[in-house]
Amino acid sequence: MLKNIFAAILAVSLIFCAASEKVFAADVWIAEESSTDIYIMTDTIVHKTGDGWEGLWVVTKKVRGGQTESTTKWTFDVKNGRYSTSNMRTEHTTIISKGSLAEKILNKSLQYI
Repeated sequence: MLKNIFAAILAVSLIFCAASEKVFAADVWIAEESSTDIYIMTDTIVHKTGDGWEGLWVVTKKVRGGQTESTTKWTFDVKNGRYSTSNMRTEHTTIISKGSLAEKILNKSLQYI
């Protein structure tokens, strides 16, 4: 009888723990900016190479208080050290600077390809 009660309590506890989780296993924390956590959604990483080029695409999400605020699509031109995001003008790219969020996202994403 005591074993059944213990097993039931354990099962209910596991269900509540699993249901309260807001960040999934495929999400990897990258940085915190303005009280917002930024995660890479590793299941969105796409890496391709071609004749003299290397591209990487990934989606990040901003999470505050356990709730997703927004997502951003990142496009990296790995060979030329440039990137663009879905929040930028269409044909605009930016140089990946040392220590920047873009560099952190690129380096972490490359670990998952």
